[in-house]
Amino acid sequence: MMEAGMVFAYADPPYLGCGKSRYGDFHDEAAIWDDPKSHTDLVIRLVDEYPDGWALSCNPRDLKMYLNAAPDDVRVAAWVKTWHQIRPTTTQYAWEPVLFRGGRKDPKRTPMIRDWE
Repeated sequence: MMEAGMVFAYADPPYLGCGKSRYGDFHDEAAIWDDPKSHTDLVIRLVDEYPDGWALSCNPRDLKMYLNAAPDDVRVAAWVKTWHQIRPTTTQYAWEPVLFRGGRKDPKRTPMIRDWE
């Protein structure tokens, strides 16, 4: 008997508050991403529909909102941008949190994978 494959999801929704302003010209329902409930509902959907695992990219500003909606076993990795837009502020935002859950554990895996790459 063949074992069924694992199914994963990756979500990269618009940042909270940027739905209509950035994507309104491209999608009729872009404004739903201006409501925090749409983002927390997305986490609930990922948990329910992808028990094997999922990942979600988000704005560092919204990390607390997502973690409050996520199960306790969710981990946070950092996607570190090697290139980023230089802005006239003291802080240069050169990373993005990626929440992830699930996956296979393989202690013999080489090379090992860091959670900040």
